[in-house]
Formats: sequence, C-alpha cells, structure tokens
Amino acid sequence: MKHHKYSESHIVYDEKGSIGKLVADAEKADFVQLSLGVNAEIAGHVLDQSVTFYVISGCGTLFVDNSEIIVSTSDVIEVKSGANRGWKNDGDSIMEILAVKHK
Repeated sequence: MKHHKYSESHIVYDEKGSIGKLVADAEKADFVQLSLGVNAEIAGHVLDQSVTFYVISGCGTLFVDNSEIIVSTSDVIEVKSGANRGWKNDGDSIMEILAVKHK
C-alpha cells in the first residue's frame, strides 16, 4: 500500500494562471491535479502516453487535434497518446481537472 498526501504533492506545471500538481505517482499511472484560473489556458502539447481527464469542477474547452470538446463538472474524457491536447477555462470560476497519465 502507498499513501499519497496532497500536502506533499509538488508542482509540475505553473504557467499563466494554470497550475498542475503531481498528487500521486502509481505503478501504472501518474495523477496530476490541474487548476485553471478564469480565462486561463494550457497550450496544446503532445504526450507519448494516453491520459484520462476527470473534470472535478468548472467548465471549459478541451482541444484535441482539430476538435473542440465542451466539458463541465463530472465529465470524463480519454485522449490517446500522440494527440495534441490543450485546455481553456471558459467559466467564471476556477476549473479543476484530474489528469490520469497512463504509463
């Protein structure tokens, strides 16, 4: 058993009103909590791993390759490795997302 404490997580992304914290690094996945401020964006980027996103709170747009997906609280989105993905908070409050990066 491994116990991960949020208070011990460290920042892995911090740019233009968006913060990502590695909250757990398990054997088969990393868990990153993303917080996007109002109107904040995470620029498009490509990862060599699949990622499952769970929208904890808020609403916004997920950009995947040439598609835009409107998302809100409790939505789950799976993005395959090699896809270009980015985020924009379109709401009027902080958007919280859990990103599960599959190893």
